[in-house]
Amino acid sequence: MNRRRFIGLTSSGISAVMIIPRHTLGGRGFIAPSDKLNIAGIGVGGQGAWDLKSVETENIIALCDVDWERAAESFERFPTARRYRDFRIMLEKEKEIDGGIIPARPDELEDNRELSREDGMIFVGSKGKIYVEGWGGQSPRIIPETKMQEYSQPPKTLKRSIGHHAEWIKTCKEGTPTRSNFQFASLITETVLLGTVCVRLGGKKLYWDSKNIKITNAEEANTHLHYTYRSGWHLFTADPSAHVWADGRLYVYPSHDVAPPRGCDLMDRYHVFSTNDMVHWTDHGEILNSGQVPWGRAEGGFMWAPDCAYKNGMYYFYFPHPSETEWNTSWKIGIAISNKPASNFTVKGYIENLEPMIDPCIFIDDDGQAYFYYGGRGVCKGGKLKENMYEIDGEMQDMALGRLS
Repeated sequence: MNRRRFIGLTSSGISAVMIIPRHTLGGRGFIAPSDKLNIAGIGVGGQGAWDLKSVETENIIALCDVDWERAAESFERFPTARRYRDFRIMLEKEKEIDGGIIPARPDELEDNRELSREDGMIFVGSKGKIYVEGWGGQSPRIIPETKMQEYSQPPKTLKRSIGHHAEWIKTCKEGTPTRSNFQFASLITETVLLGTVCVRLGGKKLYWDSKNIKITNAEEANTHLHYTYRSGWHLFTADPSAHVWADGRLYVYPSHDVAPPRGCDLMDRYHVFSTNDMVHWTDHGEILNSGQVPWGRAEGGFMWAPDCAYKNGMYYFYFPHPSETEWNTSWKIGIAISNKPASNFTVKGYIENLEPMIDPCIFIDDDGQAYFYYGGRGVCKGGKLKENMYEIDGEMQDMALGRLS
């Protein structure tokens, strides 16, 4: 199988362009032998057209789409590219496409059994291989078939899905979690990415420490888990809250998407940044992490958008964090205090008797009265803070924003 074939990496129902340049297979820093790639697009209307514009510095040699009217923009933009309606015909005729490969035929597959030329998967384990025809994984079979016949299936203990569309409707109506929610999907993504690292290392067996985000038996593998950041761009941060304190410096209190970025569940380890000219910035380092929150969820993470306020000679750092594994219904607004704006913060507790929402914001009026605001799911509420800055004085009020659309 030569490098130009990428049948099996696509399907007849594809609706977005698929572009697989050869340097993807060689890893970061690999220099292709030619100056320009020969690229073919499959599904070149809509998002596919946009993707092709992003790589138009290369040779766009072929375009395929079942809807030529929708693909007209791409046809006009790349007039020398040959046009197809059937991607299989295109792949058969276009021998100069730079792309990926389909896996080699497994030795375990019977002589009279063909690999799917449309799509499929092969799972390689320590005791054998599982072959799946089709992209959905509905009918996995151990190969060869004789080994499948010898296998005794385990009892069904996992709750079966009612279908992902039906689950979505049920979630909207009842608030119940879907079977493949982001928390579950992130673990699958993590597994796939680790498989890529394994391939990069020639198939070496790797031992993964998920809690500490580290491969424990191959230090060279860990180099694939992190980017080399440009100086001054060493952290992924979001949700900045900015304040100018008495020393005249601007301090920014953001959330932190811990590298390697996996999703909002890994946001943790708050940092503080400051500047006196908006050009040169100081990272004051980590001021708080989930392990320092005694009432926080055991799994950590979910340290989302914070805010900070100054009153009575103290800095009050407000942060949202769940207290239970079921994070979306257990949010609390924690409070840490310090006599310094960017260090020595100590968790003192959380604001009691609040609904489970996020994104705290503190406003101190000219008369010294502090107000607390937060929200979520299209709702914003606010109320007075008592002098101690820990308690709500009276009832929280709906800000009358209504349901956002």
